[in-house]
Amino acid sequence: MVIHSPFGGRVNGAWAVALTSVMRERVGITPEVMTNDDGIIFRFNADDPNVPFELVTQLSAHEARERILRELPESAVFGAQFRKNAATALLLTKPHAGKRTPFWLQRLRAKDLLAFVRRTPDFPILVETYRDVLSDVFDLPHLELVLTRIATGEIQIVTHESVVPSPVASGLLFNFVSTYLYEWDAPKAERSLQLLSVPRQTLQEVMQGIDWSELLKPEALAQVLGRAQHTAQGYQARTAEELAFYLREAG
Repeated sequence: MVIHSPFGGRVNGAWAVALTSVMRERVGITPEVMTNDDGIIFRFNADDPNVPFELVTQLSAHEARERILRELPESAVFGAQFRKNAATALLLTKPHAGKRTPFWLQRLRAKDLLAFVRRTPDFPILVETYRDVLSDVFDLPHLELVLTRIATGEIQIVTHESVVPSPVASGLLFNFVSTYLYEWDAPKAERSLQLLSVPRQTLQEVMQGIDWSELLKPEALAQVLGRAQHTAQGYQARTAEELAFYLREAG
């Protein structure tokens, strides 16, 4: 299902959140959603029940606002904005000065911090995140105006079924396919790490004949061996005592 909505991505993004909440609560389905500046596309499973069109036309401005405020804290956009604000406020401290914190660790720390500050609804960064999402990422006042005009008849909604997608729907469909086409793909290095995280015995049972040396880079092996054998630059013995210690350590 595609909604042609030329009101911009900020309005369409907020509208999609509210409509998804309505569908999940009243029909029991949670569709995949994609938005852009020209509309919203919903993807349903083949066995999903038909979505009554009235769910779109009867959504009031007040209900949309309440649903967005309720759904917002659990959304990805809220988590991303909170992480940005927390980092700006220096609440996500680094473990060591001068070292970059991995992005996955930043997300985990931001998630933990968000779970903690939710106990204090008026926490400044939490309030700021609500303000940023509702006024900068989404355009809630404009959405409320659009829904009010739909309710009063100033904006009419026309339904149309077509086998061939419209230009707007084609753009949304292209973006949707581009997003999910490589959803389960991963770079070669990442796939190698995933393989190494699986127990070796299990891999040997299902991947007979695989050359495990391909999963490790030769330069990485050489670097580790150089450090372990104290032959690499910066790891060599500096005194006779250190040399004797390294020799005893090597056996």
